[in-house]
Amino acid sequence: MKNMLSYLKVHKYDTFDVLPFNDIDSLILSQISYLNIENVIKSYSKINSLIIWDNWRILCDKTMTYRGNKKMCRMFSDNTRYKDIFVVDYEVIASDDNNTQFFAVTYYLNDFLYVAFRGTDLTIYGWREDFDMLYERTPSQIAAVNYLNFISDKFHKPIIVGGHSKGGNLALYGAMYAKEETKKRIIKIYNFDGPGFYDKKIYETEEFKNASKKLFSITSRVSVVSMLLYKIPGVRFIEVRSVSVLTHDAFNWSVDVDKCKFKFVEKNSNLSRWLDAASDQYMEETTPFGRKNIVEITFKILKESPTMSLVDVVHHPILYIKRFRVRHKALSKDENNILENEIKKIRKILKISFKNSIIGKNNDLENNNKLLKGDKDE
Repeated sequence: MKNMLSYLKVHKYDTFDVLPFNDIDSLILSQISYLNIENVIKSYSKINSLIIWDNWRILCDKTMTYRGNKKMCRMFSDNTRYKDIFVVDYEVIASDDNNTQFFAVTYYLNDFLYVAFRGTDLTIYGWREDFDMLYERTPSQIAAVNYLNFISDKFHKPIIVGGHSKGGNLALYGAMYAKEETKKRIIKIYNFDGPGFYDKKIYETEEFKNASKKLFSITSRVSVVSMLLYKIPGVRFIEVRSVSVLTHDAFNWSVDVDKCKFKFVEKNSNLSRWLDAASDQYMEETTPFGRKNIVEITFKILKESPTMSLVDVVHHPILYIKRFRVRHKALSKDENNILENEIKKIRKILKISFKNSIIGKNNDLENNNKLLKGDKDE
């Protein structure tokens, strides 16, 4: 199956005059935001001077989708399609105290700016911020609004905004709540497999309705992340080569290299629809305060130290499990009861949603069989 790396290889010499900027280019620029370009960037640097093979260790160290990022760095070594794109600005906010993990970067193209927001990294406070989205507006969402306003005032050019995973949510949120002058400059919004919002009333607001007219929202056929919270309406589904959580990895998304488009399917998988129904039911049966309570208790036992990352867990799993047990035992009786009740609730919701999805599937099969039988009788 061909993916965005295949696209990079086939079209590496095609300029934007020959092959205009398209959806695959947008995904690639969003993916680049995961690289540690803040460690190699200089003021107004050309993108090909940053993403060079000599820099790959610095760029890819402790990044999500490490292998795919490494391959992408290698392919940029002889790529001229993006040679005239400048990286003109970026912002990093990393705070364990405020549970904030934010990175935005601005690319300068001839006709427009592209603002990309990074998705979740490997820090625990970055993951904590993802869970905070269950019950409140997060610091990164506010930062996305402020950053878009800043870039709009600084460069006075049309803007395309995008991001993958949490970055997709930030792209949409920032575009929705930016000031009016900034909104006028935004010509397209890309949400690549980003989660929805904790309040479904957001989708009824004028801010969302106006932004949705410019929104390109996609996810994998076996999507999980974009089904969380109240999913964003109008999402389209892409064929993927994996059936696990790796479908969230954009390197696994199917691309038509000749047509320079994603390969879409009509609907998502049964698993994805089951998780979507379960997520909606969970959101309906809980309050923001209740969700906040369970998130705080969960991360009280998950997080070992402010500087901890998922890499630490992978490298020292036995040690982490031992310390996890100690932290779990330190919970109060009330905290343990809340945690146990929440787990029971989630299990029940998953069970009921699964049962309903199977019944619905069987009913569809039964109705189809009746129709076929009716055709034969006639």
